[in-house]
Amino acid sequence: MSTSDAATLAPNDAPLPINSSVGDLLAPEAQRERWHRLQKLVEQRVLAEQQAAEEFRIDAERIERDLKSALETRTETYERERTAIQAEFDKAVVDAGSQYAEDHAVAQQEFQDVQFAIQQRVTDETETARKKNEEDRWMVTSYFDEEAEG
Repeated sequence: MSTSDAATLAPNDAPLPINSSVGDLLAPEAQRERWHRLQKLVEQRVLAEQQAAEEFRIDAERIERDLKSALETRTETYERERTAIQAEFDKAVVDAGSQYAEDHAVAQQEFQDVQFAIQQRVTDETETARKKNEEDRWMVTSYFDEEAEG
């Protein structure tokens, strides 16, 4: 036990005389004085423990308040970041959808242009073949008509 501990546990007023006799130590007045000193020490101890308990309660409340504040801050940060990420994702989805629609429209137009060109070519070639067929038929008919006449 250190000197400071002894000072808080033992009364500071009049130390016991070194050459005290047993009778002096057992005298009612000396006993009463030691009893009062002991009560005073117990009261000091009770007050110190009450003060320590109050400090602990205050510190615990402060820590709890700090933790709640940190939790709220982290929750707000999480929600803000989650909202930003969700907005970024939604924008990417919309952009991808728009790009798809644009690409699809371009591809659809190219397909229709090629289809129209093929249809036009088929129509032109069909018309050319029909005309050639009519021409060839006319020539054959004319040849046979001329041969028959003459």
